[in-house]
Amino acid sequence: GVAAAIAVSFAVPQSAAHADRAAPGAAVLGDAPTSDPEAEPVDTAEYIVPEALQAEDDRASLDGRTCINVVSGTEMDSCSYGPDDADITIAIVGDSKMDQYLPALQRIADQHEWRLVTYLKSACPLVRVPVERGDKINDDCATYNETRYDALLADDSIDYVLTSQRLSLALSDDVAKDERLEAMVDAHRETWQLLEDDGKDVIVVLDNPYPQIDVMECVATYEH
Repeated sequence: GVAAAIAVSFAVPQSAAHADRAAPGAAVLGDAPTSDPEAEPVDTAEYIVPEALQAEDDRASLDGRTCINVVSGTEMDSCSYGPDDADITIAIVGDSKMDQYLPALQRIADQHEWRLVTYLKSACPLVRVPVERGDKINDDCATYNETRYDALLADDSIDYVLTSQRLSLALSDDVAKDERLEAMVDAHRETWQLLEDDGKDVIVVLDNPYPQIDVMECVATYEH
C-alpha cells in the first residue's frame, strides 16, 4: 500500500549532490547493516556530500520549489505536484521535520503517479492545542492550523495525510512536563481521528533524532 511504498522508498538514498561523487548513504551497508564492515565508524573521510560550505543551502524542495511557510505569519501557501487526475492524492502536513522528506516523496510520486499537496509551516505541528515557540505561545501557528484544518477537510480529493513533527510537548513551559506530553498525545488523537472520520487515512512518520549540536559547524571544523 501507500504506507509501505513510502517506508521502502525513504530507505533508498537519493542521487549524489555532485555528479562525480557518489553519496550512497545507507545503501552502502547492504541488507545486513549491523554486520557490514562498512558500518564501522571512521575518524576521517576523503569527502562529504554536501560540502560543509554548501550545507546551509542544501534544503528540501518539491520540483525546485520551497513549499514550507516560515515561522512568522499566518498565510498558507501550498505546493501541488503530480497529475490533477491522479488516483491517489497525499497531503504532506507538518513542520520542517516533514518538509525534509519532499525530495524523496517527489521521487515516490513520480514512480506511482501520485499527486502531492503540501500544508507545511516551520515550528508548527498539526495539532489543535497551543504550542510554544521560544518562551511564548505560538499564536501564528494556532491561527495557521485553523486554516490548515479547514483546507484539509475541504479537499475531498485527499486520500492520505502524511505527517511528522519535532515538538513532543504542548502548552507552555509553566505547565508540568507530564501534563504537556499528555496534552500533545490527546491533541494528536483528536486531530487524526477528525481526519480519519472525514475519510482520510493518516500516516505518521516517526521524527528522526535531533542533534544537540550545530551539525554544520561541527562538519566544517572536522571536515576530514
